[in-house]
Amino acid sequence: MQAAVLADLLGTQFDHGAEALHERNSTIGGMIAAGLFALAQEPLSAAPDFERDVRPILAAHCYSCHGEQRQRGALRLDLHSPRLFESVRGREPVLVAGDVEQSPLYQRVVSTDAEERMPLEQAPLSAAQVDLLQRWIEAGAAWPTSATADAATLTTHWA
Repeated sequence: MQAAVLADLLGTQFDHGAEALHERNSTIGGMIAAGLFALAQEPLSAAPDFERDVRPILAAHCYSCHGEQRQRGALRLDLHSPRLFESVRGREPVLVAGDVEQSPLYQRVVSTDAEERMPLEQAPLSAAQVDLLQRWIEAGAAWPTSATADAATLTTHWA
């Protein structure tokens, strides 16, 4: 195919002169530029991917208090647990798919109150991490249910 394109371009030069070749190259360059511009206008991703984008944030900043070993506030974030999207034992859901304003997990992450902001006693999440969480929740907070936990697997604190 490259040989055909080269022969076509050379044929243009031989048949119609260097001006025709320059005009054709300008047209091709314009088409390439228009295509690159169109690609740049498309969103990077319709929604962040949980495994690629969200889980690493949770693993680095949340699992030490809300993981397999500890579930502070009866919340486990390393598995798709009942408490994530529905009320459990009188506690409100942690995530409201599509609504960051009603999602306590997001509100705690962006809080300016040091006693409310998560993760506790750690640096706040970066702006890029907060943006990923926001876009993920707004896109429906898709959480793979392949690793689920029922209420019986969640430990409760003695106090």
